[in-house]
Amino acid sequence: MTAELTKPDTKAKVVRKDIQHTTLLVAATFIGSVIVALYVFAVCALNQQHKDSNSVDRAVYLAARSLSEITASHPSIGKVGLVDAAPPQELSYAEKKRHPRVTGLNSLYATLRVDALIAQKLNSPALIELSKRDFKTAKQLEAELTRRMFSAIEQVPVQDPSMSEQPERVARQLTGTDSEADSSSDSNNEDDSILQEVSRLLSEDVKGRGPNLVDVRLTLGSVEAGRLSTQTFAPLEDSGKDFVKDGQYRSGIPVPMPDGQTVTFLGQPRATRIIDPTWFKPGSHGTAPWAVQLDVIYERTKEKGTKEKVIKTACAVVGGEPAYPKPSAFVVNFPQGKPSQFGCLSDILNFKDWTGQGEWQQVVGTEVPGKGSLAPPMETISGGLSPGSALARALYDWLKQMGPLVEPANFAKMMNQQFAHAIKTASIDSATNQANSCLAADTGSREYALLNQTNPDGPGQLALSHCFAIRDQRIARNKIPPASSLPLVVDANGKCVLSGKDRFDKQLLKDFLSAVYETNLAALESLETSKQMVNRAKASLRELDQKMYFERQELTSVSARMHRIRTQMPFDPENSKKANGPLKPKDSENLRQYNLAKGRLEELKELLIKDKDQRDRYRKLNETARLVSLNANKIGITTYDLCTHSNQILINGLARTQAPSGGFLLGGRFVFLPQPVPIQEEEFLLTEDERRRRLESVPQPQKPVKGELISDWTNADMHLVAEANELLETGSRTIFVEGLPLKLYWLQPREIPSWTKVTFVIDSNALVETAEKRKSRMEAKTEAAKKASADAAKENASKPVEALVAFKDYAFGNIRIPAGQMVYYCANAVKTGAEPKVSWSVVLRDLISTRSEGSMGEPVSIPDGDWREPSGRNGEVPGLAGEFQLRTPLPITDLGQSGSYLTNPVTGQQIPQIPPLPSEML
Repeated sequence: MTAELTKPDTKAKVVRKDIQHTTLLVAATFIGSVIVALYVFAVCALNQQHKDSNSVDRAVYLAARSLSEITASHPSIGKVGLVDAAPPQELSYAEKKRHPRVTGLNSLYATLRVDALIAQKLNSPALIELSKRDFKTAKQLEAELTRRMFSAIEQVPVQDPSMSEQPERVARQLTGTDSEADSSSDSNNEDDSILQEVSRLLSEDVKGRGPNLVDVRLTLGSVEAGRLSTQTFAPLEDSGKDFVKDGQYRSGIPVPMPDGQTVTFLGQPRATRIIDPTWFKPGSHGTAPWAVQLDVIYERTKEKGTKEKVIKTACAVVGGEPAYPKPSAFVVNFPQGKPSQFGCLSDILNFKDWTGQGEWQQVVGTEVPGKGSLAPPMETISGGLSPGSALARALYDWLKQMGPLVEPANFAKMMNQQFAHAIKTASIDSATNQANSCLAADTGSREYALLNQTNPDGPGQLALSHCFAIRDQRIARNKIPPASSLPLVVDANGKCVLSGKDRFDKQLLKDFLSAVYETNLAALESLETSKQMVNRAKASLRELDQKMYFERQELTSVSARMHRIRTQMPFDPENSKKANGPLKPKDSENLRQYNLAKGRLEELKELLIKDKDQRDRYRKLNETARLVSLNANKIGITTYDLCTHSNQILINGLARTQAPSGGFLLGGRFVFLPQPVPIQEEEFLLTEDERRRRLESVPQPQKPVKGELISDWTNADMHLVAEANELLETGSRTIFVEGLPLKLYWLQPREIPSWTKVTFVIDSNALVETAEKRKSRMEAKTEAAKKASADAAKENASKPVEALVAFKDYAFGNIRIPAGQMVYYCANAVKTGAEPKVSWSVVLRDLISTRSEGSMGEPVSIPDGDWREPSGRNGEVPGLAGEFQLRTPLPITDLGQSGSYLTNPVTGQQIPQIPPLPSEML
């Protein structure tokens, strides 16, 4: 074989084979390299295209998210955007005020439609007008939102007649500059436009590599109808209608409003997401745009320097989870009883016979009561100012706050739920023989305080503190009601009686007021007369003492002169007969002078005796005058105190007494004997005999007994008020009251009116069909599920949950009115009863009326704990949204002209028998 290889021809063949193998190897290597190069090029191209697609998707997602953050706002509705957004729970109250809740268009229109359906069911013109007003406002806000969205992508929206006329001008006029916070955030959206943000993102992605970014276009629009659900539930009564599917409104389908207008709901996924571009429809189509399409044009350089344009398109739709409001409560409070003409809340809402118009006031600064104050509302109040219109406004604000899940049927049922049934269910007893009114003069101080004196620490704030049980140490409890006012009872029918009585005896009250006033006046006159007599007696005593002094001096002088003369005479001048012989002229003169002195001495002695008697009379007069002064002071203080504490003393009634005649039984406990006649001057000068004869001339039925009422100003035991039991125990005359002995009078049955203090609370949880309940209802499609649902419905029917619940105790005190919210007051809202008529006032606080800067418009949490019944304490405690109070019944009488001022004779203080109504008694 070696020899064979060494042959020339064999060697040539081998060389040829090596060349062929080498050629094949080189060709295979070249072909493999080409294949690898092509593969690498293809992979790079695919990676570039995928990266470009990812960039476009991220950019359109960014654009959709930015669109969801654009808002427009109005004070009565708050911030409105494409989707709901609630501030995180962990934020502080101040941070929540800077980042308030945003209501999506779907939630807004669903809420307004529910509110309009409720207004139609209740047939309330006020509610219908408010719903129409807010629907118009919502349309204008949607137009403004559309303008801002198109502005953010640097385009001008096409005018759509279904939105509103001239949306930009109308919306700017409607919202003004919004709030500072809102305008600042929106200005950022406009200055830092979405188009610029998207372009910046895409430019950064292609920086340093191909292809080149040529153009970026954003187009706003919507999604084909039916492609996406709205996540917005319709009322149960609309189930089965063509605009509802699976209990939710269908997107892109016109939904009728009760007044004939229509609204279109937006498709809204649970989160913003990318969609198929074939779903996208450019333009607004009568609604705010809720989808965005991004067209990106790239330029790529090909081989030989040729350029190729590549268009990338992506679409996204704005989405988000619905954010439902927190539970809340509305309170209807009757602190002094409920008039019978108001059997349910609808009766108050639709009442036609209101007798007064009230005023709305808005809190400015901070909260009230507190460092804030009240001022006229910044927004003009539409509609009437009657209490019914005010209640409609507060209920409507509450409906807006509760959101779209309120069931119209539930709300209408609650409005017609009978108060009496709720009271019976809660087993609340009526108050018997407890005063809920008083006899006072309405001077307009209450209205003046709320309109002009609501500065911090002002009377208006004190009045609100008392009305809403807000702790304030400055409230004088003895002023409410005034201590000197007569206690009255007003029942549900408006019947007004004096406490402890079964009727309103106007003449009895007049006579009693006159008797107390005249006795007080007689005491003052007697006191003044006694003071004059004391002064006269003192002056006379001084003159008499001076006169007696001179008379004694003269008596001493005359006695001394007589003694001197007597020593000079030779005989005793007292016995001139013993004189010896005729008298000398000198002795005769001495005897004459002696006799004259003697006569003068006798005169002086008689004068001194008379002066002494007169001095005794003056001293007696002084003592009598001082006694009368003491009695007058005592009677004056007694009548003053009687007036001062009338509200307590007369709590058990007032009656006439026949024995003692002309007297009064006060509160079934005290007997008062008036003494309207003051003491006369001549009575001071009477002697004991004259006084005794004068008393004997007046018929006395019986001899006075110790402890008996005595009306004699000069009697040391004079007193006009005593306890009836003490008079009976002393063995005094039998006391007759209204023709009956006192003990029988006490046992006499009387039909005393009663009233019921009650607070009705409406929990939003009983009015709202939650999303969970609606979803479970939609999932109940199988027969077994339907049967279980029916059984559950029967069980629930056997134990109905009432929305309106009655409570005896008021658990909503110490809740202040936040800034921006509203207070309504009407002093003479409605009149009930007859002879006399009774006037009631209305106070209302709306804690969620405004949603502007500094005012969240959210229910206020209850500071005093859970107000619900123990069996119903599930979930979060509902906050207070609003409160309506019908309060302070006052009789309308002319008795204010009968009362006068009583005076304390010691201090000089005065008090009115019928006091002015304090501003604290709203």
